[in-house]
Amino acid sequence: MSIEQVFVKQCPKTTALNGGSVFRGATNPLKLADILVVLGYVQHTQPIGSMVLNAQIAGDTKDRKRLVATMTDFLHAQVIPRELAGALAEAAVHEVCDTSTCSKCKGTGVTNGKSNQPCSKCEGVGRETPSERSVVRYVNKHLTTMMMSRHAYRLRWYPHYMDAIDRLNVEANNAAHAIRRKLREDD
Repeated sequence: MSIEQVFVKQCPKTTALNGGSVFRGATNPLKLADILVVLGYVQHTQPIGSMVLNAQIAGDTKDRKRLVATMTDFLHAQVIPRELAGALAEAAVHEVCDTSTCSKCKGTGVTNGKSNQPCSKCEGVGRETPSERSVVRYVNKHLTTMMMSRHAYRLRWYPHYMDAIDRLNVEANNAAHAIRRKLREDD
């Protein structure tokens, strides 16, 4: 079972299982209760990563808002003004959770799905990456008392923005590994 299937199956809007098994044709079908146990474990051990995956895959808006608040605190702790930290956090969460799968590599991050060469369009991320101009525009849309220039973003705020992006991706990766480990244990 893939990570996406685990998160999609826990959403009431996407499943009509009523306690039945997931993937009835599978040799060891998981019940919805089993999936919820796995997700509960991951939410406890990898809370940020779990929120990222839930916002990314299942479109959970509450977890997305929690991520923005968490990343705002993370950036504000780096001596970034609170309003700017919030706008950068909103942009980082948008990039990690809301952007679509890369149309060239279909989300694999590699060219042709076979080689180890990173996709030239998404640079191996597997998702569409916004341009500097669109990130600055998105950040400025969330600022009320100040504006940020592309020059200021590039020189001063880009490293902090990338720290937030990296943290979200690492946390999501850790949560995905925890899910895989837990699913193997349950087999």
